[in-house]
Amino acid sequence: FIEGDVEHWWHEETGRGIRTRFSDDLLWLLFLCIEYINFTGDYSILQIETPYLNGKILEDNEEDRYDKYEAGDIKESILLHCVRAIDRTCNTFGEHGLPLIGTGDWNDGLSNVGRKGKGESVWLGFFLYYLLDNFIKICDTVENDSELRKKVDGYRKIMKELRRSLNSVAWDGRWY
Repeated sequence: FIEGDVEHWWHEETGRGIRTRFSDDLLWLLFLCIEYINFTGDYSILQIETPYLNGKILEDNEEDRYDKYEAGDIKESILLHCVRAIDRTCNTFGEHGLPLIGTGDWNDGLSNVGRKGKGESVWLGFFLYYLLDNFIKICDTVENDSELRKKVDGYRKIMKELRRSLNSVAWDGRWY
């Protein structure tokens, strides 16, 4: 979706899927792009234009919505899809400086932790740090756009703060 989130799962044959507040879903495209580029050396994937899905934004009291989402008229590069996902994630940090879990992260069983918008995810913090580190390296290699440069500089600051939070609030001396 143009807002940076994605379907949690979908049925290809019907075009129906579920839009949720899961925190990690939106970052898996970025992860796959990074892994693909690191394995193949092919950066052209980032320039492929693809449409966003159209769909009503979740209401404040909605955790998810099962609906039919279709491709919209707005297309952007995979690179910009990734940027939107990063920006959405980086705008949802909790009081301890860690990403909010939403209604779940990779562990769907933690769906009640973030229901009220307060639960934070240490796992997502580490995942986001890894992704930002690799995405910045990719951008440093291929991208000269001044707007993206500003974003990358901002991502470096977020990484620094995230590292501090992970190593102070999330670490108890023995365990994260």
